[in-house]
Amino acid sequence: ILETEFKNRRVQENNSRLAENKRIKALENKIIKLLKSDSNKLPASDIDAILKHTDVGEIRGICEELYHDGKINRTGNYRYFIYDVKPKKKTGSLDVAKEIKDFAKLKEEGFITEAEFKAKKAKLLDL
Repeated sequence: ILETEFKNRRVQENNSRLAENKRIKALENKIIKLLKSDSNKLPASDIDAILKHTDVGEIRGICEELYHDGKINRTGNYRYFIYDVKPKKKTGSLDVAKEIKDFAKLKEEGFITEAEFKAKKAKLLDL
């Protein structure tokens, strides 16, 4: 009987963990969707209010995880945003050089990674 109770308890714990993971993932998706749709940099308190979540601490924790995973960006004063680089297509070597310089600056400022910069440069130079 004790072994059966133990197994049942483990199943319940696993189900609870799965439900919690699913809830967190859904919240992450809502935060990302909000930040993609809003061009402003938002603090966790505003994100919490807009999503009507009522737990700023949890929102802040999730935003920090998303930031450290590279899925969202953050300012020095903990305002979250998504930096979406969508340059206009131009023709001519001067325009390409300018775009490469612009992307180099974004890399230096930490908005994009070295790998993202190299990929964009290769694409612009048709390598």
